[in-house]
Amino acid sequence: MRLQIAPLSGGGVVLSGDYHPDRVAVAKRMQGAFLSASRAWRVPVSPDIVRSNLTLKLGLLEEQFEILDVL
Repeated sequence: MRLQIAPLSGGGVVLSGDYHPDRVAVAKRMQGAFLSASRAWRVPVSPDIVRSNLTLKLGLLEEQFEILDVL
């Protein structure tokens, strides 16, 4: 599984990548909103919190994340 985290200049992140039901559950728990046009989630927390929560829930490795430039 590969996930991309794109920090937003106004705060929060856009989370995209491979589908997994637990990834959806984590995004929803963090008050995420699904962006249907881009098939991604806008989550109002820092990239570190998103990565930490996904790592704890899914057991992902650091190399499975790509942090993109600020949008």
